[in-house]
Amino acid sequence: MWRWLRHDAAMWIGLLGALGLVIYGAIPTLQRQESFGRIYAAYGGVFVVLSLLWGWRLDGIRPDR
Repeated sequence: MWRWLRHDAAMWIGLLGALGLVIYGAIPTLQRQESFGRIYAAYGGVFVVLSLLWGWRLDGIRPDR
C-alpha cells in the first residue's frame, strides 16, 4: 500500500497491499476464544521480528536498542 500511495505504483500493487492488510487483520479473529491471548501475543511477536528484519535487510537500517 505504501508504494502505491507514496510512490505512484500501479493500482494492482495497492489492491494487493489492501488484500494483505485484510488477511493480516482477519487471521486473529479465526482463533478459538480460550487461546486468543497467547496466539495474538505470538502474532504480535512475529510482526515485530519481521519488521526488524525487513528494516535491516531491505531498507538497510540496522536495529539498535
